[in-house]
Amino acid sequence: MDLQLKDKRALVTGSSTGTGAEIAKTLAREGAYVIVHDRDRHRSEAVAADIREEGGKAAVVIGDLGSVTTAQQVAKDARDAFGGVDILINNAGLIGYYETWDDVNDQNWAQMYDGVVLVIVRLINALKPHMETLGWGRIINIASAQLLQPFAMMPDYTAAKCAVLNLTKSLSKRLYSAKLKDIKTNSCH
Repeated sequence: MDLQLKDKRALVTGSSTGTGAEIAKTLAREGAYVIVHDRDRHRSEAVAADIREEGGKAAVVIGDLGSVTTAQQVAKDARDAFGGVDILINNAGLIGYYETWDDVNDQNWAQMYDGVVLVIVRLINALKPHMETLGWGRIINIASAQLLQPFAMMPDYTAAKCAVLNLTKSLSKRLYSAKLKDIKTNSCH
């Protein structure tokens, strides 16, 4: 398959295991330069080594996305790895447990929102200006089928994943309207 990703630089957050690791490996097979991200260096290096063994290009960026400062550092390190970031795949985030509505307190709700939604917002805000400067970019936010069909359990997780869908739609409308404005402005010259 040719997804026309050759030489694109992709940052995949939370890519040291599971879905994120598979996304990173698939992008590398398509010719992208992959930046493997996580908080665990050993697991991240293992994924990058797998990519390199298959002939792909990979770098590792380690960092927590729990604050604006640390997210900005992850973004900087990712840009430095291959000279920029063309694709951001926001896969990192907290996962829910099988708690019921009655088990979740205010602190749990806030922690889940921060760990699912704000980790995405921080990295988008850190990389969006860079992508706009490049004149090309893709931002992909991983959500969950539970955002539309939530279980009776994990209410904080499913609500946060629903917020991911809404922030993605809002961002796409903002970026699309900015693109239309650029097209209209450029057509006047």
